[in-house]
Amino acid sequence: MTPYERSKADAHQAALAWRGKGLPLIIAMPNAVVGANDHSVFGYFLRLYLLGAMPPFAWGGDAVLSMVDVEALAEGLCLATANAPSGEDYLFCGEPLSIRGLFEIWGRHPGGMVPRLWLPRSLMYWQMALLEPLQRMLGLPAFLSRETVEVTKAHLNYSSAKAKRYLGWVHPEVGEMWERIISDERRLMASRRGFLNKLRHQPTVF
Repeated sequence: MTPYERSKADAHQAALAWRGKGLPLIIAMPNAVVGANDHSVFGYFLRLYLLGAMPPFAWGGDAVLSMVDVEALAEGLCLATANAPSGEDYLFCGEPLSIRGLFEIWGRHPGGMVPRLWLPRSLMYWQMALLEPLQRMLGLPAFLSRETVEVTKAHLNYSSAKAKRYLGWVHPEVGEMWERIISDERRLMASRRGFLNKLRHQPTVF
């Protein structure tokens, strides 16, 4: 279990413990949130692709995720807050899609090369160890990391049927979701100069 995964599990157990003591909680569980200006690893991979700098190799193509659109998730959280009875749990997920399938969807849009060579995780793990300090020297988070390799060992193929049935929540079709995200990402990147500035997640100012 990675540190991130451990923190998620510990937070969930803490929420259950407080609910067991009588705190009226509704637990919302989003699965791999994505959107434009994403600070997660998939946000950086998408910007690499749009910059034409995606490497021709990858790993974990068989890993299945059910990525949730950030805007749809916000709507789901509002619906849960307004309509869900205390003590209920809701998963918020999009359509299940493998990482290989995700890159194929990106490949329908102008950008760089999508991965053509899928390497074993064991080989990529030690390559990422060498890349981590280099990324930090460039002022980037280590999105190419050993932890990134580790998380592709798990399938996050969950269903949001409960949220759809009882909350009336809807989620966009996966192709529609990425079309909008890619369009928004291109617009944001166009306002910045320099490769690294276009690649970086930009903090949102309120």
